[in-house]
Amino acid sequence: MNKAYPKFQYSVFLKNGRDEQLVIRADDFEELAEAKKDIDKIMGKREEKPVQTSIPANKPDYAKKQMQETCPHTTFKVYQVKKEGPNQGKWFKTCATCSKFIAWVEQPTSMEVAA
Repeated sequence: MNKAYPKFQYSVFLKNGRDEQLVIRADDFEELAEAKKDIDKIMGKREEKPVQTSIPANKPDYAKKQMQETCPHTTFKVYQVKKEGPNQGKWFKTCATCSKFIAWVEQPTSMEVAA
């Protein structure tokens, strides 16, 4: 059983999430590059953020921030501010995956409150 697989592959996720993606497979690089140009024309080329390969030593929260920027924020937790100050008693929601603050909310039902 000698099955040949494409040597090159390019994929792009749609809508800032991992639910949908486009994949290009090609046997040579020129074919891959040409197909990528076609996809870029169809989708309208998006500006891509530069990829940081290491966490800067002076930014300990860098990894958390990177995760928050790429997270689709699809599930949430609701909390009440307990710390004394102007927001004490207010309710807010955060992303259950990356913990990013999403918004201030009205008082939730007991089923929506995070433990």
